[in-house]
Amino acid sequence: MVQPYHQVLIETDQSVMVLADNTAERNDGVRGEQNVAKPFRIAMVGLGEVAGYHMAAIGSMHKTMQVVIGVDPSEDQRATYKGHSVATLDELNFGSLDAVVVATPTATHCQIATQALLAGCAVLVEKPAVTSKTDWDTLLEAANMSGAPIHTALHARYSPERRWFTHAKRWLVADHGPICAFHSQAFDPYAQANDHPSKVRSLAGSWLDSGINVLSGLDSILEEWTIESVRRIGAHGIRDTAATATVRFSRRGLEHAGFGIIETSWHASRSWKETVLFFEESGARLHLVHSKHRAELKTPNGELQVLFDAPPQRRRLYIHYEGVYRDFAKVLLGQPDNRELSERLHRALLIEPEFGGQR
Repeated sequence: MVQPYHQVLIETDQSVMVLADNTAERNDGVRGEQNVAKPFRIAMVGLGEVAGYHMAAIGSMHKTMQVVIGVDPSEDQRATYKGHSVATLDELNFGSLDAVVVATPTATHCQIATQALLAGCAVLVEKPAVTSKTDWDTLLEAANMSGAPIHTALHARYSPERRWFTHAKRWLVADHGPICAFHSQAFDPYAQANDHPSKVRSLAGSWLDSGINVLSGLDSILEEWTIESVRRIGAHGIRDTAATATVRFSRRGLEHAGFGIIETSWHASRSWKETVLFFEESGARLHLVHSKHRAELKTPNGELQVLFDAPPQRRRLYIHYEGVYRDFAKVLLGQPDNRELSERLHRALLIEPEFGGQR
């Protein structure tokens, strides 16, 4: 049952009114496209599944930017791409490009992004941008030498329910007290019966791939936070297929810190993403159901209040990447990139882990 609650307006890809009565005005048009004299010319490096989200988002902003060439060593992938494509980065004419998007397997991000940066192109790199702190330093050095922007596609920050919470947090805390704890889960079925072998090979492990999503979202919710430990379980010959992290976060004006747990796993039977926030005074729990773009408040007496509901009319990642490209368009027009945020997230993500189970 939906209970009346505070109304909050936010901008999403759908112009959604945050719920007081479970009604919403929806408009599928993407807002925020920039007016430019000539669309920015983009090379898409990597033409696999993830590139599809990038190209869909770019296509929704065709007046601002266009993919003019694709790059992929696989003949099969190039055959599915409708535009002009080449096999290697060395075949690109960087001087004719404004930006390079890196949507390749995680382990290749640093080398490709560095080459593009040193050629003077702005770079949007898929998350996680790197797999080591040394690689991050290499990227920053290349960006600083060339003066080109380096922007990370932190798509989870653009989910509608997270953006709703940034507006709703003040009155939720006023009604229920400060947040004292959280529990975040990011589960996928990638390790189940080898159903996704190519995807598993292209990623860097459950913690790096899903952990960066959780951290980028939490960073928009919490104040100062620190990862205290990460325990990773490895299997299938890759870095890990599950991980648990503990987090401490400050609470302004309060003596005791808050505590949180992050769980990532590729052993689930289905994809599921959720963050539960616990409020200290009322005992209520706010469930940010990322898989459904929904926010539910559950009180100690069992009452359920649906505070936000914007069920995706398309695959939810399309909505996230449109937000990424609205901001990247601003970067191409001269606004700052997100390297400071990305550095903070990656240095936390790359904390020295504990390993358990098979490595």
